[in-house]
Amino acid sequence: RRVALCPSASSAMAHPATAAGDHGGHTLETLPDEMLERICHHLEFEGLASLEQASVRMQLLVRRAENVWNRLSHRHFGPRSLGSGEGEDDTHNLGEMLGRLSTDGGLQELARRSIRDICTGEESPPPLSALGGRLNYLQLLHTRRMLETQIRIVEADISNLGYDVDAVVVPSNERLEDPGFGALHAVYKQAGAELPAWIESYWHHSGRAFLEPGEVIVSPSFGSLRAKWIFHAVGINWWFFGAHASGRGEEERKIRAQARLTKAVFDKAAERGAISIAIPGLSTGARRFPPYLVSTIIMGAAKEAVLRSGGQLQVHCVSYGPVQMHRSFQSALSRTLSPLLDE
Repeated sequence: RRVALCPSASSAMAHPATAAGDHGGHTLETLPDEMLERICHHLEFEGLASLEQASVRMQLLVRRAENVWNRLSHRHFGPRSLGSGEGEDDTHNLGEMLGRLSTDGGLQELARRSIRDICTGEESPPPLSALGGRLNYLQLLHTRRMLETQIRIVEADISNLGYDVDAVVVPSNERLEDPGFGALHAVYKQAGAELPAWIESYWHHSGRAFLEPGEVIVSPSFGSLRAKWIFHAVGINWWFFGAHASGRGEEERKIRAQARLTKAVFDKAAERGAISIAIPGLSTGARRFPPYLVSTIIMGAAKEAVLRSGGQLQVHCVSYGPVQMHRSFQSALSRTLSPLLDE
């Protein structure tokens, strides 16, 4: 709104180094002193130097956001760009993209890219018309509504959801032991003595003594658990014995491992024909994986799985206990849906 008070400033902010006339505006140097004072006052800058610095930063952000939008637009609407004048109604996501690009800090984008890379070639996006236009808009809107319906965020004890699901995912440990606390302990209590007996039989027949971080095994459901299967998922350690792995390369390795673990969960659900699955924030408890990264990965994997199922799979993202995932899940779902057009 402040930029709009000084129409000449809009061009100056977006194109600080261009010559007058190219965009119907002026460079900062050619503006009258009175106009510069008004711009600095309205934008709360101390002077011309700070305004120029801000305009350069804004230009870089706009260019980055244009690149993001143009790639998205090319995928969903055919070749066109923000500067083409086409599809002006479709650019309402640009502001949100700008905000995300400036605040993500890199790790969330890395988490999104990790799950996207792992699922490359497997996603079944809605077929979009080469002609673009309203048909594509309606198809993307339908996809958004489907995902909003099929991906739910619930605040509940995963061992006692109060309704039936095909699969319950529990954050397990390498030896599948009852730790005496947390979600796994609650599942053991609900399952009764049959679950430990099954686990003992599994170790005997597999010849193994422990699982590796990132592994998922499936057992039948037992006791009063309202599910067909229990998915035992061994999480990834973000912190290990109080020490955080240093370096961006180590963080990227852990994020990709968490993405592979999450994808494995949904792959096993698809193998068994499950149409509903309850999944908590894997690795966020004692393993200390940041909730905002885990929720980003889960929502990305859930979107891919729902699309591959043709909208049949229902995903329940469960928040409960000391690590409150509800807000992280909501934020991640909003980001997942943001490229899909709203009404």
